[in-house]
Amino acid sequence: MRKKIYSRDTQEKARGAATVEFALVLAFFYIPALLIIFDYGRVFFTAMSVTSAAHALALYGANGYWANNGTLPAITPTQALAVEPNLATTVTGLSVIPSLMCKCSTPTTPPADYQSCPLTCTPPTTLHEAVNVKVSGEFKTLIDYSFIPHITDLKSSAWIRVK
Repeated sequence: MRKKIYSRDTQEKARGAATVEFALVLAFFYIPALLIIFDYGRVFFTAMSVTSAAHALALYGANGYWANNGTLPAITPTQALAVEPNLATTVTGLSVIPSLMCKCSTPTTPPADYQSCPLTCTPPTTLHEAVNVKVSGEFKTLIDYSFIPHITDLKSSAWIRVK
């Protein structure tokens, strides 16, 4: 029986073929994975921007509440875009819903949930008012993946007590 003898040239060709196969597998599996990670990183970044816009607009509403002698100023999606400019390119159907909410509470009992104003409180309860701003919109990924949602609803709400 004859022994096979591998020359150095054959071994180098085998190593070269393994390198090419590895590069193909890398391109086939890892590049799409990186795209998915990048795309969903954008989702989380945009969700943080929506939350930041809600907080900033609630603060704006609270400041306007005191400047307008107890009435809530108009808060629009344009103001949300001024606070977070990247929402203009990443979110569709941006909506902003401001509201003034009230509740009655006493020092000894836990406060009730907030309700729509106006609300009258009977002593010894006191009236508390808060500005609530809800920001929502839709985010679409760059690529429509068959196993991951293509459209994500992003919603955030922020409260600031004003009275």
